[in-house]
Amino acid sequence: MRIPFTNNLPPAVFREWFTYAYMARLPLQDVLERALTTYLKDKPEAREPLPPEQESILAAKVEAELNRRQKRRTK
Repeated sequence: MRIPFTNNLPPAVFREWFTYAYMARLPLQDVLERALTTYLKDKPEAREPLPPEQESILAAKVEAELNRRQKRRTK
């Protein structure tokens, strides 16, 4: 499962991301996932437990995606 999200990037960063993905013949999603995975690899904070209120926000996003997928299957 993947959680959809939106974000804003400076135009130059978006262009480099888009250009690299095109030249490497990779989906934008794959390039972003690889970049984030590589960046977060040596960041132990990324694997620490979240405070309860932040864990609730994350759980709600996961639940919303599961519900969206369920609705799509029942149409």
